[in-house]
Amino acid sequence: MEIIVVIKQLIVFVILIATGLLLYKKDIVDESSAKHISALITNLCNPMLMLSSCLNDTNKASHREVLLTFALSAMIYGILILLGFLIPRLMHADRVDSSAYHMMCVYGNAGFIGIPLVQALLGDSAVIYVTIFTLLYVLLIYTHGIWVLSKSGGDKEKFRFVKILTPGFVIGLLAVIVYWFDIRFPEVITRAVTYAGSSTTFLSMVVLGVSFSAISVRKLLGNLRLHLFVFIRFLIVPIAIGFLLKLLGVGQMMATVLTIMAAVPAGNMPLMLSHERKLPTETLTYGIAWSTLLSVVTITLVLAAVG
Repeated sequence: MEIIVVIKQLIVFVILIATGLLLYKKDIVDESSAKHISALITNLCNPMLMLSSCLNDTNKASHREVLLTFALSAMIYGILILLGFLIPRLMHADRVDSSAYHMMCVYGNAGFIGIPLVQALLGDSAVIYVTIFTLLYVLLIYTHGIWVLSKSGGDKEKFRFVKILTPGFVIGLLAVIVYWFDIRFPEVITRAVTYAGSSTTFLSMVVLGVSFSAISVRKLLGNLRLHLFVFIRFLIVPIAIGFLLKLLGVGQMMATVLTIMAAVPAGNMPLMLSHERKLPTETLTYGIAWSTLLSVVTITLVLAAVG
């Protein structure tokens, strides 16, 4: 993959994020409408993008590759969870910040940035790998993620399976089933699903732009612990994972997708869950903003290093 292609695509994302910020400044989109758009993306647009990619893909991965992707994704999450415990301790973060860093370490922006980026760079054939990775994301964030937040002072909750059955998870699972059994939908259905999914990139970047409106640049730049975390988690760690995948002999496309998944910036779901539990969110907010802004550089360097 040519690095110039990666840079161009990430610059497109930056332009779209700036568009979202401009729309906020012009009072065309406010925080309330951004939350509704975010829910629309999470529950409909992103899942439809995964499903449409499976329906439109003519160059399918084998069943063995699908199962291998699941196993490798589980391995990567295992590594990230372990690092989620270790990195905050190395940085001497307090209890609340430790939970925030742990969540940012494990739960990247696979949906808002990962899916559009992989589709743009590698095409529909690569999205099945992201879909499998995302299904594990949902399983973990409503089990492991809730447990981590409860340790920082949030209300302890009993595990309820129904929480996992979000529209995104159900449609994502449907996408894997469609892919596995090579199920074909009528053309009108496929086209409608494709149209719904194609709005994902623009809407998700607009929401990210709005979220940046509350950031204090001075406070952001002065947070040395956050800079160290972003350097370790979003540069060193994904490069190491990329080399590990190459060492294991993983195919080029699958390895590239999983490396990108390890390199995407911190995701929004930990922030939403923290808001629900009335937990402090400043570290999460600044971590998401800074890792997203730097992702143009970090993802490019990761892919350049791994080759």
